[in-house]
Amino acid sequence: MSLRFGFAVARGDVPAALPAGLTQLTLDFTGSLLGDSDARTLAAALPAGMKELTLGLGRCQISDDGVQALAAALPAGLTNLALDFSWNPLRDEGVRALAAALPAGLTTLALDVSRCHVCDRGARALARALPSGLTHLSLDFTVNPPS
Repeated sequence: MSLRFGFAVARGDVPAALPAGLTQLTLDFTGSLLGDSDARTLAAALPAGMKELTLGLGRCQISDDGVQALAAALPAGLTNLALDFSWNPLRDEGVRALAAALPAGLTTLALDVSRCHVCDRGARALARALPSGLTHLSLDFTVNPPS
């Protein structure tokens, strides 16, 4: 299932409509200004059996709190994960939470945290937590402050 939403999306309706049996999900909320409470709502609705997840959350208002909620809800069986958090008020704490929650069986990871507020500490935490079975990796930390 692949869905793209604009700025005026009824945020609570989308997570409520996600079928429980999904194994592949792509949601693009880029530019819709979703915040932490929206991220928590989405996290609570993620189907546990998913294998592939792509979330476009660039240019929203998601901070460490929202990323922590999404990280805690990542299904353990994910093999492919693509997350775009670019242009969000995200910091090291959110990236560390995401790093700690990466499923062990992950083979593909694409993470964009460009133009956030992620320093070297967040990048190092992620690097240390990368699953050993990764075969495809794309990380974007451009235009972030140094440590």
